Amino acid sequence: MIHAAAGGVGTPAVRPAKEGGAHVIGTASAWNRDFPRGLGLDQVTDHNTGRFEERVKPVDLVFDTMGGETRGRS
Repeated sequence: MIHAAAGGVGTPAVRPAKEGGAHVIGTASAWNRDFPRGLGLDQVTDHNTGRFEERVKPVDLVFDTMGGETRGRS
C-alpha cells in the first residue's frame, strides 16, 4: 500500500513496486485517483472517504507518506 500515491513522494514509489511484482494499492483523493491508476496501481482508494483500512485487505508493506493518524491506522 502506498499512501498519497498521487503525490510527489508516492508517485515514484509505484513503478518499482509494480516492477517488483507487487499487487499495489494506493490512497489518493477521489478527484485525483485516475492519475495513480494510470501509473499501474491495482487498486486506488479515497483516503478522504471512510477508512481505507476497512476497504482493503491486509497488506504486507505500507509506504506511508502522510504520517500522523494514517501511520497508526496502517
